[in-house]
Amino acid sequence: MNTIKAIIVDDSASAAKDLTKKLQKISSIELKATAQSFEEAIKQIKKNIPDVLFLDIEMPEKNGFDLLYWLKNNLEKTPYIIFVTGHDKFVLKALKEGALDYILKPADEIELHNAVDKALAAFEKDEQLQKLDYILNYISGGKQLFLPSNTGYRSVNAADIVYFWRNAQTKRIEIVFGENDKLILPINYTLAHLLEQLPPSDFFQIKRELIINTRYLKELAIYNKDCILKKGNFEVRVQMSRRSLKEFREKMGL
Repeated sequence: MNTIKAIIVDDSASAAKDLTKKLQKISSIELKATAQSFEEAIKQIKKNIPDVLFLDIEMPEKNGFDLLYWLKNNLEKTPYIIFVTGHDKFVLKALKEGALDYILKPADEIELHNAVDKALAAFEKDEQLQKLDYILNYISGGKQLFLPSNTGYRSVNAADIVYFWRNAQTKRIEIVFGENDKLILPINYTLAHLLEQLPPSDFFQIKRELIINTRYLKELAIYNKDCILKKGNFEVRVQMSRRSLKEFREKMGL
C-alpha cells in the first residue's frame, strides 16, 4: 500500500487544522475529511471508508473511545486508530484497546511520520495474511496454486506438505515437502493462523512450533512420544508434546 486514506476526528477546529497541515506534508497520507463530533465522524467514515483515524479522546457528549467501540461493533474491519490527544492519562487504555499509536498534542511531525510508517507496515502485514488465506483456502480444496518462495513462486498442493515448523533462529515458518525441499514464509505468518486454515482431518499441531500432515505419520511411540513421518525415501523423526499426544489419541480414538 502506497497511500493511506485518513480522517481526523477532533472537536477542536484549531487542533484539527494544525494536524491537517502536518499530515499534508506526508505523501503517503490521503486526508479525506475531518469531523468534530461522534455523529459527524460516523457519517464521514461510512462515506470515505478510511484506513486510519487520527482520533482525539476528550470530546463533548461521546469521546474517542465511544467512537472506537462503535467501530468495533458495527464495521467488518475497524480502521487503524492513532490517538492524538492532549493528555497522557489514557495511554494504557488506548494501547489495551488496540490503538496503533498514541501522540500528544501538539503532534510532533517526526512522531506523525513514525505513526504513519507503523500503519503502512500493518497494512502490508494484513495484505500478506489475506494472500495466505487465499492460498490456504485453495490448498485445502486440493487445488494447485502458486506460493511465494525465496526465488519466485512455486505451485503446490496440501497433500505434498509433510509438516510446517517455526524455526526458532530465523523466527520464520518453513513448509517442508521432503529432503532439501521446503518453502520459507514471510516472518509475520504464524502457525496459529495456518492451523485455522488447514483441513483438520489431515493436519495436527503436535507441539508449539510444529504442525504435521497426519497422512505421512507412519509410527507413534507412546512412551517417548516420537513420531516418524515418511514420504517416499524421506523420513524424519519429530517429538509430540505430552498434551498433544493426549489430544491426538482422543481425536483418532486410540
